[in-house]
Formats: sequence, C-alpha cells, structure tokens
Amino acid sequence: MRDAYSKQSDTLGLNKIALSPRNIRNEIFKFYREHLHPISPAPSFRHCLQWALQTQKYYLNWQFDFTHQLNFAAVEANWRLAVDPHAGDNLGIVISAAFAPEKRGQPPGPWAFDRHDDVSFQTVCLTAMDERENQHNTEMEGMIGGEADVRTPDPPRRGRVEHAVTTDSLIGMVVLLNDLAAARSDDSDDDDSGRPAGMAPAYRDAEAQRQAEEQEDVEFANEPPRRPRSRYVDDVAGEAGRPAGGDDDDE
Repeated sequence: MRDAYSKQSDTLGLNKIALSPRNIRNEIFKFYREHLHPISPAPSFRHCLQWALQTQKYYLNWQFDFTHQLNFAAVEANWRLAVDPHAGDNLGIVISAAFAPEKRGQPPGPWAFDRHDDVSFQTVCLTAMDERENQHNTEMEGMIGGEADVRTPDPPRRGRVEHAVTTDSLIGMVVLLNDLAAARSDDSDDDDSGRPAGMAPAYRDAEAQRQAEEQEDVEFANEPPRRPRSRYVDDVAGEAGRPAGGDDDDE
C-alpha cells in the first residue's frame, strides 16, 4: 500500500491546477475568458466551476474538506460584478457581495440563476466558439469596410455650368488664334517699321549712341594730364626752323 503513495501517477493533483479558497475565483475567471467568453449573458460561477472540473484539469484542495467552503451568495454576487458591467445597478447584488447574510449558506437571489442548468462543457464550449467566430467576422468586415472607404475617393461633384460655350464663340477664338499666328510668322522680310528682318529696332539706335557718348566721356576723364613744354625746347625748335641769315636781317 505504501508503494502506491510513491508513484507519481497515483497523486491526486497530477498535471492539474489546485483550487483553493484564495485562488479559486481568479482561476475560474481565467477558465471563463479562455473557453466561455463571449457567451451572453455570462454563466454563473457555480456552472463555470462545474465545467472546469469536467475538464479534469482542476481539483479542489484539502481546505474544502473542512470549514473553508465558500459563501454561496457572496461568491455569486462578486462573480456577477466581475463579468457583468451592469451588475452594480442591482442593489441586491451589491448587498450580497459586501455584507454577510443573517444566516450562513443563504442562497442568492434570482439574479444568480441562468439558463445553463444540465448543459455539458462540450456544448457550451462549442456555443462560445461560434460566438467568437461571428464576432471576429464582424470585426473583419468592419475593418475591410473602413479600408475601402479610405481607399475609394469620393466621386467629383459636377457643378452648375455658369457660362455655356457656343459655336460662335469657338469660331471667334479660332479666328483670333489664326490672326496671331499670321502676325508672328516670318513670311515678311520687313517688320512694321520698315527695317530689314534681323536688324535691331529703331529705338536701339538711340540707346547705342547714348552708350557710346558715355564711354567717350569716361575715357576723356581717365586720360592723364599733359606736361607743359619747356621754354628751352620751344627756343631750340624755333631756331631750327629759322632760315639762314635771319640774324643779319634782324640787325
């Protein structure tokens, strides 16, 4: 008999999660989020505990064998407050969750009963899977619809035509364009002033004359001053040009 105690396969909690009065609510909530969400309305705590034990992955530890059993009404009330965002509107749920009843073991009110009596874990798990798939498909359709709205631009709005284009106006525009093209063509050698083609316009002559005069004034102003000639040089130059015998005539 003692050999059975030494075998690991004979232990009660092999590969199982031990549920104690301290962690039972958190572990069952994890089980609910993983396997039963988003069933609406959320099942009661006692049914979630029953389904968790049906999976053979949980067991109640030794503390439940003595005086550590849970308060039925308080556990159901606190569970309802955790899974139902509108449970706080019911004053009976709040009282059962926070205040001790007059008699221990008093059952909760009608708010703690659901429609999952005599429903197996496999059945409720398949129902939850179908609801999760439908929720996922709805979210994907919303995302695809949102992307399509972003990618597809709004069609341009056609405004009211203020000025209609008539045939006469089109003909007038064509005639005007032809006149402009004929005026700019090189068919004629002379321009409007009678000057040969390629020659600068007449107003360019006056501008060129003015620039030439300004250039001459600048060169004259920049020319260095001339040195005065020496009197000796002038006397020598005069004697060189006087004819022979000029001195006798002067006397």
